[in-house]
Amino acid sequence: MFSRDLLLDGEACATGAGDIRVWPRRRRSEPRVYLAFSNGEQSCVVSARAKDVRALCRRLVELVPRGEEQRHYDLDAELDGLLIR
Repeated sequence: MFSRDLLLDGEACATGAGDIRVWPRRRRSEPRVYLAFSNGEQSCVVSARAKDVRALCRRLVELVPRGEEQRHYDLDAELDGLLIR
C-alpha cells in the first residue's frame, strides 16, 4: 500500500524514496510511468502507459479531491483505535 500522492505526482516528475519510487519517462513511441518497489532484499520495476495512469489519477481526484482525504477516512482515529487498546 502506498500514498496515492506518489502516483499523482509521479506521473509528472520523479517522486518517492526508499521502498517505492515513481517517475515518468518520455519516449519516442509511447510515454510511460515507472513504479519501483523494494523491500531491501528484492525489488521490482513495472511500467504503465502514461495515458492510463493519467486517466486513473483523474478518476481518483474526481472521487476524492486532494486535501479532502480526511473527510473520507480518518487515519488518526484508526491509529488511535489500534494503539489505545
